[in-house]
Amino acid sequence: MTAERLAELDNIGFVRKVSTSPRLPSEERFQDCMDYYEREGRWPPQSAGRLGEWVHSQRMHYAQRDANFMKYKARQLDVVGFEWTPRGNTRVTWDEGFEMLMDYGRTN
Repeated sequence: MTAERLAELDNIGFVRKVSTSPRLPSEERFQDCMDYYEREGRWPPQSAGRLGEWVHSQRMHYAQRDANFMKYKARQLDVVGFEWTPRGNTRVTWDEGFEMLMDYGRTN
C-alpha cells in the first residue's frame, strides 16, 4: 500500500492492527478451512479471526497471481472448489473502497 493511501487512512483515524498470534503451518490452516466448510457449508469469512485472515491471504495471493502460490497452493484450493471471490463481493477501485469505508464510518 502506498504511503499516500496509508496517510488517507491515518487521517480518518483508521486503526491498523498487527496480529501477534502464532502462525500455523499452511497445511493446518487448510485443514481448519475444510473443517469450517464441512461444518458451515460455506468458506470462512474474512471476519472469522485467524482463519478468516488466512482465507483472505489466499485470495490476495491468487488475485496477484503470485508465482509460488499459483504453483504450489492454488491447485489444492481449486480441487476442493474454493471460492476465490467471496459471494456478494465485486472488485472495486481503491477510491470506491475508500468511499465505502467513509460511508460506513459516518453511519456507525
